[in-house]
Amino acid sequence: MHYDLESVRHAIKHSNARWEARETTLTRLPPAERKRRLGYNPGDHELSLKEREHRSKSMLDEQSAAGAAPPAWDWRNVNGNNFICEPKDQGSCGSCVAFGTCGAIDAGMCIVMYSPIGPPSLQDVSEAQLFYCGGGSQGRTSDTGWGVGPALDYANNPGLI
Repeated sequence: MHYDLESVRHAIKHSNARWEARETTLTRLPPAERKRRLGYNPGDHELSLKEREHRSKSMLDEQSAAGAAPPAWDWRNVNGNNFICEPKDQGSCGSCVAFGTCGAIDAGMCIVMYSPIGPPSLQDVSEAQLFYCGGGSQGRTSDTGWGVGPALDYANNPGLI
């Protein structure tokens, strides 16, 4: 399915969401290249994307029903503080798992240590180390990509700098 930026903006507006889609290096790509870059395939023994989405929605519904989750939360603005860095462009390298994993670790560290983005800021962990050392040790390349579980395992042991 092909989505152009205007149709995404239209869908966001009509869903009453409070964010804005902007042009990125990805939106400027031809549709075939965009599709190739958005082609994450779950690894062995991982749930499909549809199963993950269903599980996440069920958990969120349960938490909301129990009153455990606020109706909305945005780590980009907590009392004027931003704990989430801007997305990084991995280019055409199949390293999205490393970028996503490192982004989640960076955000988690900022949140736990209450250290918003900006000086002074925590050093971000290395996507290159995670992908080339961790993924490389498992035979993964920029053509094959990698799985979330193994990336988190490597980030935990031996760890990232």
